[in-house]
Parts: sequence; C-alpha cells; structure tokens
Amino acid sequence: MGRLIGLVVAGLLCALSVARANEAKTFTITINGVDYAIDEGESRTVKSKDGAELRLSLHKNEIGTFHGDFVSFQLTKGFSVTSSQLEADIKQHMLSTSRGTLVLVQEYADVDPRSLADFMLKQLAAPDLRDGGSLDKQSGKRASNAGVQLEGETAKLIIRRPGVSRTVHYEVETAGSSDRGIVALSRIDSDAGSDDQKVVDRFWDTLTVKF
Repeated sequence: MGRLIGLVVAGLLCALSVARANEAKTFTITINGVDYAIDEGESRTVKSKDGAELRLSLHKNEIGTFHGDFVSFQLTKGFSVTSSQLEADIKQHMLSTSRGTLVLVQEYADVDPRSLADFMLKQLAAPDLRDGGSLDKQSGKRASNAGVQLEGETAKLIIRRPGVSRTVHYEVETAGSSDRGIVALSRIDSDAGSDDQKVVDRFWDTLTVKF
C-alpha cells in the first residue's frame, strides 16, 4: 500500500510536458501504401502512385473520444489528454485547463483501488486547503455508460476571507474488482467558466468503464 500511495501522489503532483520538433508533421495519411505527412488544419496537394493529383486536408472534429485500457470518455475540440505510465500496472490519463480545472483517470491493472477515494480526495484538495477553508464531504455514486457502478466521494471547499471568495468542487469515484480497477476524479473552481464546466460535465456524462 505504501508503494501504491507514493505512486498516486506522484501521479497527481507531476508536471508533464510534451516536446515537439519544429519541422515534424503531426499526422501521416497513408493512401495505397504511400505516406503523406500533414498537420491539423493543413491542406496540400500530392500525387498518387499513378500520377493523379490528390487534395488532402485534415481537421479535428468538435467532439473526440479518448480510449484507455478500461475507460473511454469524450472531450471537446481544443482539449487533449496526457497519458503517463506511473508503474507497470498503473496508467494515468489527465486533462487540465488554463483555469485549473482537472479531470483525471488512473487505471490499475493488478490492484483494486476502491479503498483510495478518500485518500485521493484529500490529496486533490490539499493545495486548496492550504489557502484556508474546510472541506464538506459527501458520499458519491455514479453509473458509467457500460453499467459499471462507481462509488466515492464528492466535496465542496468554501474559502471566505477579506479579498478572497472561492468555492472549489471535487469528485472522486472508483470502480474495480479484486485485481483491477479505476479511479476517476475532477476538480473545478466555481468561477472557472462555462467552457470548463462543460469539460467536467462531458467527462462524467460520457465516462464508460469496461473490465
């Protein structure tokens, strides 16, 4: 359990960055065995093997779907999911916004994480608790789109002091069996705005868990 807790904390606190080469194209379209490099939003004309001209263009749909090993959920255009391998049997998938909104899933391939909800909530709320206020917790329950029951906790943190008025909402839900499971969570400030609220709502409304 000590190793597991250390990994959970590391996953929540890690700062992830993605490097991209300046001249590299992001995508490759393959037509009849020929690869054509292209970026999102780009249009270009290429020639096929038989000399015919092909007009290629690539754009991103307004709504996309992220697929993990045990979960899938939808996200809006303009947002992306960062995945990392915390351990051989633990994967983490995270989406965050510039306003501090967060949705995160940890997939456990050889561990039952259903006892971690309260611990995860405390870790998630720790930075906001240092800003003052107290945590009002309640038991939480959801059913994923595949019928898997999720159980955990929801919480609200209210900070009121001169010059500061903040409310932060958290939710941590878990599901699993004896040898696998997931932890799903979200964090959003009440003043994060409607776009961020849609990110959180879409995550929970479309979350599908399959074991």
